[in-house]
Amino acid sequence: MVDPQKFELLSSYLDGEVSPQEKAQVEEWLQSDPELALCYRQQLRLQQLWRVPVSNVPVSTSIHATWGYIQRREQQRWWGRALALVGVCLLSVGGVFVSQKYSWQQAQEEPLILALEQPLLPMPKELLQD
Repeated sequence: MVDPQKFELLSSYLDGEVSPQEKAQVEEWLQSDPELALCYRQQLRLQQLWRVPVSNVPVSTSIHATWGYIQRREQQRWWGRALALVGVCLLSVGGVFVSQKYSWQQAQEEPLILALEQPLLPMPKELLQD
């Protein structure tokens, strides 16, 4: 475990916030203490991973680029919705034609039976009494 005071000075060293005497002290510790050297390499790696690249693009350009991106995304969404609507309409029309074709075929294949004098199914007597 690294001494907290050494760790604090090491962090300041990594941030470039130390005096020349403190810098010499930390570099001496890094040469002599392998545990502190390991901690230094880990902290340096973390610092490199967390470093955020700074863009020198003017804010107005950035705003226009962002607004253009938002508008393109919204336009893509509308096109997607329009295509979905066209697909639903095509499926509906196709479904109507298919259902009419099969119902027309079924109606032509089965003869129409009318039961004028005798019902096809016997009616319950409870229903007939009312």
